[in-house]
Amino acid sequence: MTRRNKGDEKPRHTRVPLNKLEADPDLFQHRTVKLDNAHAEALVHVLSRGETLDPLTAWVDDRGQLIVVDGHHRLEAYRRANWTKGVPVVIHSGPEENAQFLAMSDNGKQRLQMTQEEKSNWAWRMVRDYPELTAKRIAEGPVSLRQVRNMRSTMRRLEQAGEALPDTWGMAMVMDKGNAGEWDEAQREERRVAMRAKLLEQIRAHLSLAAQRDPDMALEVVEEVMGRSRFEIAADALGYRKMTQAEIEGDDLPF
Repeated sequence: MTRRNKGDEKPRHTRVPLNKLEADPDLFQHRTVKLDNAHAEALVHVLSRGETLDPLTAWVDDRGQLIVVDGHHRLEAYRRANWTKGVPVVIHSGPEENAQFLAMSDNGKQRLQMTQEEKSNWAWRMVRDYPELTAKRIAEGPVSLRQVRNMRSTMRRLEQAGEALPDTWGMAMVMDKGNAGEWDEAQREERRVAMRAKLLEQIRAHLSLAAQRDPDMALEVVEEVMGRSRFEIAADALGYRKMTQAEIEGDDLPF
């Protein structure tokens, strides 16, 4: 997925002190949830057993600083473990846009999988922030050429309408609704995925904590927000059914 431009140095495998590594998650961490605490703790546990983590991928910026572009959870695990040995790193040089492709590499067993919404947001930011890149170049990432061309058309319409370009592809589609006519099925599904991810981002932390402390209370909150009838329809769709009074009292359990 990542090509080397003429003049770029060959990637270098080495170990560096932890304090020599920086992170810029706003630029290179394209996940909706920037830090998955459970995944970070699992990696800390791996380190505590004396096992190794996949090498981080780092890029040398114009200051000569090493910026982690892939491996943010591994970096967090090393920090939580107070790691004092050298950290295994693959170091790349070259233009920033090449580093963005490195950030989307998908070849490590300890890497969380990206959602389709996260991949779309990455492609949208590439279209927005690196206009000199061709559509074919961006489509070497995890999205189709058709989607990249659709994003470019959307960006032109928003610019012509004097709109500020948003950070996410889902929001770009919402803003473009009045300019693009009717959406096709693929665009409607993209918008639904984007809205779902945004909602998850807003409620995940609070609801997850509530579910750990008091699962029944968390479900009561969800039911109140959805309304009883919608809640029961959703539960039925997920394969759950309402217990009878006898089952609740323990006299007629289905197992």
